[in-house]
Amino acid sequence: MLNLQNRIAVNSLGNGALGGLAKIVSDYGFLNAWSSENLTIAGTTTTANDYLGVHDLVNPAAGNQPTYSASDANFNSKPSFTFDGVADHLTKNFANYRGSDSSGVVYIVVRPIGTGNAQHLFSIADTAGVIFINFKLQSLASNIFLVGGSGGTKDIRSTNLLSTSATTVIALASTGTGYKIFHDGVSETLNLVTGTNDGDWIDTFSGNDNITINGLITNTSSFSANDKSAFWGYAPYVDDATIIATSNALKTHYGI
Repeated sequence: MLNLQNRIAVNSLGNGALGGLAKIVSDYGFLNAWSSENLTIAGTTTTANDYLGVHDLVNPAAGNQPTYSASDANFNSKPSFTFDGVADHLTKNFANYRGSDSSGVVYIVVRPIGTGNAQHLFSIADTAGVIFINFKLQSLASNIFLVGGSGGTKDIRSTNLLSTSATTVIALASTGTGYKIFHDGVSETLNLVTGTNDGDWIDTFSGNDNITINGLITNTSSFSANDKSAFWGYAPYVDDATIIATSNALKTHYGI
């Protein structure tokens, strides 16, 4: 655990306006982005600072604080977070996050290290209800994309299996009319388990009031199984070529 005097400066480790992740965030038009390189740690409080300066995410209590590593060989010697599989998460209460968006892309750089279910990587949800968009891994067997709300419950998975021995860039997108999942810049074949592949996105429901990394906060909240993560971001959907280029830039940064 870091002490009060050990603070990680915003845009540290070379991520100034002209390079590093800040340049990737700017070049590829992210609307919000967070990383283990752009944070502040003060005792038992970790704040992942939004590169856009809008939505900083914080662990709500000491027991929710992820473990910080200043240099992780699994991420090209960049910093990382390890989430304990019990309750570690970072979050912000904010009503109707991106509520008018009919399309978009979530990017996550992750290395699974657990074997359990329900690895909630990023979610937009309703604290008091069951409305959510949730991006997660299930038993390390597939990348799951879940959408709940007025568009109906969906369970849309990639067919590619993820491994505990590999760091990967995941991109999960709605084009406005359908969903797409990319692993390391490669488009995946989708396995539609429940619902329809209609691309329903955040604008299809109202009531969301939190943004959460490594958790799903609803009336029956749950948190990620063990994993290491280093980057999360939200961007508009432009086209598949932009997703591939963005994924490749993140792959280069993290030595994937």
